Amino acid sequence: MIYREIHEFAQGPLPRVIAGEYAATRSIYVDPEGATVVVPEGWTVSGSPEENKISNGLIIYLIPRDEVNSINWMEFFDLEKAKSSYSQCVWILDNNKGYYVSRYPISRVRHEFRSIRTNSFLTYLPTYEAKGFCKDFFFSPYLRSELCTGHRLNKFLTWFFEQEDSKFINLPKKIKGSKVVPFFFATISV
Repeated sequence: MIYREIHEFAQGPLPRVIAGEYAATRSIYVDPEGATVVVPEGWTVSGSPEENKISNGLIIYLIPRDEVNSINWMEFFDLEKAKSSYSQCVWILDNNKGYYVSRYPISRVRHEFRSIRTNSFLTYLPTYEAKGFCKDFFFSPYLRSELCTGHRLNKFLTWFFEQEDSKFINLPKKIKGSKVVPFFFATISV
């Protein structure tokens, strides 16, 4: 099943990328079940079988090209290190379409905005600040990130709390009617 008509763009067909491979350009990934999705330039599709199926929430990592081959995706400790070292996004399937959302709440690490497994993410910020930080999370000629809100956030949080990783993150309760964002995620549309 093809979730989006992605095989042809103005520049012609996009190259394919496989699990565990760095996407040097905007590419297409075909998962083990035959589903397809666009992978942004500079991102790596997880090589872990638990993370490389679109129907389960495909995970992509922002790993420098020269570091990708040093990760053994089948090795538990390598995968755990990747989760706490490199920004990640998850593909959320929504009515045969989808979008990427930062896998973990946005945090600031050495003056960069990241989505890594940590408990030191940014919390309780005014919405306008959260929007600004999410815009700085990821930028490319094709894609921009923004604050994940509304239906997209609800859909993502449903996925998030079903994951084993959710027990590592202590998300604060959402404050109703507040203009303060207790935690925030970035979304990237392809």
